[in-house]
Amino acid sequence: MAIKVISKEGKTAADLKAIINEIEILRVLDHPNICRYFETYETDKFMYLVMQYLPGGELFGSIEKFFESGEQYNEKIAADMMKKILEALIHCHANKIVHRDIKPGNMLLDTDGNIVLVDFGLAKQFSATMDEECGTPYFMPPEVIDGNY
Repeated sequence: MAIKVISKEGKTAADLKAIINEIEILRVLDHPNICRYFETYETDKFMYLVMQYLPGGELFGSIEKFFESGEQYNEKIAADMMKKILEALIHCHANKIVHRDIKPGNMLLDTDGNIVLVDFGLAKQFSATMDEECGTPYFMPPEVIDGNY
């Protein structure tokens, strides 16, 4: 388990609502390639989110480790990782959830080296097209930049 500690100090009502939205979204998603959420504990000053522990680090770090160890990073490994991320996204979309910040920094590895999608802070349940520009600029798809997705 990992515990994400969020200070309430300086947070607006909108900030706290966004955190609650992330929790509600994570409660809905149950997929081996999406970070598992277990529980939230709350005090006057902090929120504690109990989540899956992902000790493998970010995707970029895992690729660097391959090169440092002398192991071969090849197309098959990359294709397997992409397949798992796409399956996680299909699961999100089947549950009418859009992540809105897909990037290598939001893909971590679990204890077995499986890729796991994390950080649903910008995620949103959808029922129609959206027009809010959000996400990490270098990783935004053209549809988001155009304001119609």
